[in-house]
Amino acid sequence: MSQKACTLRALIGQGHVFAYGVSSPLTARVAELAGHQALYAGGYAAAAERLLPDMGILTQTEMLQHMKYIACAVSIPVMADIDDGYGGVHNVERTVRDIITETDVAGFHWEDQKYPKRCGHIAGKEVLPLQEAVGKL
Repeated sequence: MSQKACTLRALIGQGHVFAYGVSSPLTARVAELAGHQALYAGGYAAAAERLLPDMGILTQTEMLQHMKYIACAVSIPVMADIDDGYGGVHNVERTVRDIITETDVAGFHWEDQKYPKRCGHIAGKEVLPLQEAVGKL
């Protein structure tokens, strides 16, 4: 487990974590310098940086690169949004493996939305049937 993951685990063990939302390596560095203990790199912010809606348009490789740049810019833990895992069970497996091995993020979360995925701020989202969601987990 990386040092950043250990730090995130320790923060969670204290009861709760406020992970300040960032959209780029620059905003991550500024947030770290401002004293935040953990950061959140979300799909909404990544899409917004590219002037795109958060509707699953960015690919898995684009998001991994985005998370890699942010995590490398700071010494504090970064929590990453891996959207819906970018496809079926095998895509989720690859995404989890790649985010663990190719980035320095401390943790991540996955959304159980049906394709096409929609931002949490947009109406009309549908979640996967329970068995399908469990299968992806």
